[in-house]
Amino acid sequence: MSWTDDPRLARARQPGPPGPRVAAYRAVASERLALGDTASAVELYNRAVEVARGDESTLLPHTLRHLGDILRESGRLDAADRVYAEAMELYRAHAGTSMGDLANALRSLALMHEAAGRIGDAISAWSEARALYGQLGIAPGVEESDVALGRLGTL
Repeated sequence: MSWTDDPRLARARQPGPPGPRVAAYRAVASERLALGDTASAVELYNRAVEVARGDESTLLPHTLRHLGDILRESGRLDAADRVYAEAMELYRAHAGTSMGDLANALRSLALMHEAAGRIGDAISAWSEARALYGQLGIAPGVEESDVALGRLGTL
């Protein structure tokens, strides 16, 4: 059976609440990614993003962040930049955004800026992520931010 015949995708294509539909696309995308099929994972995440559009929760920015991560990790930095920019705008505008989600999005953004050689932007994103991780008491996030800021010459 081809991944395109996965019964979860048939259910995801049906009308209904976006949450379960997005989860189905993301689950199959994660499996494709684990198999090294980045192109299919991106395609599936793009479908998940389209389903999540119009949802009033943080489902869309969360899905965008994960799509951005795949794009960044595959070296498609320009595409990742656009996706992260939309995710950040939505996260910052949504009253229901948790500090943890925002910190994780900033971490992803910082990694992309760093990979693109935009050191000043990377430092800003890492600094904000570090502050949020600190407020939340997430020591691994603070430590990773400190290592990155040290690597970038600010600590």
